[in-house]
Amino acid sequence: ILKLMSALGNFEQDGHTDAEPPEIRLQARAVSRGIVAGRAVCLYGSNRQFYRIEIPVEAVAAELTRFRDAIAAARKQLSRLAGRNKGAIGHSGPGIFAAHLALIDDPSFGSKIENEITRQRVNAEWAIKSVTDEYVSKYKAVTDEHLRDRYIDIEDVSDRILSALGGSSELELLFGKDSVVVAEDLKPSTLVEIFAHGPRAFITENGGWTSHSFILAREMKRPAVTG
Repeated sequence: ILKLMSALGNFEQDGHTDAEPPEIRLQARAVSRGIVAGRAVCLYGSNRQFYRIEIPVEAVAAELTRFRDAIAAARKQLSRLAGRNKGAIGHSGPGIFAAHLALIDDPSFGSKIENEITRQRVNAEWAIKSVTDEYVSKYKAVTDEHLRDRYIDIEDVSDRILSALGGSSELELLFGKDSVVVAEDLKPSTLVEIFAHGPRAFITENGGWTSHSFILAREMKRPAVTG
């Protein structure tokens, strides 16, 4: 159980005074054991939004090159992550990122995106999002929780490629060593990127016991709850 002390200001409830803020308890499912106290830090997605841009036939080749360059950049970033904090992220970390690299190099995944660019004559961002949404929809429909949670990995890889398309590098975060990270979903690569900042625990709205993110949290010995 993670206890979160409310940051309410002047407030009185059930006999509590300004000097003693009330405690709010949230029910959730433990996916990595432990008890900590810290400051809740909400982590939000970048809310990337894309237009569907139709491109002329003569621009298709350049758009394919742009996509392939982004794939190469994303591959380099993942390779660095796979080797970062090897001892800290446990035995599963390198294997998880190897799976992400395998997805990036999957001929089916890449060819579907390239076909979308070529046949529909659309920008790479739109093609990536369309193909990713198709994959995610299929995984979310699976009844097996272990397989269903793989949709987070698909989104993780997709976001990394999209960031590379936009010229962004790895995530830059600055927060205190006593932070409890709160997010709707927590992607495995994000977890590894923020690990150097020393978060004490993780809380998410979605994700299950077999999620790669929580496998990493257990091996990092950081408490985590979901739901």
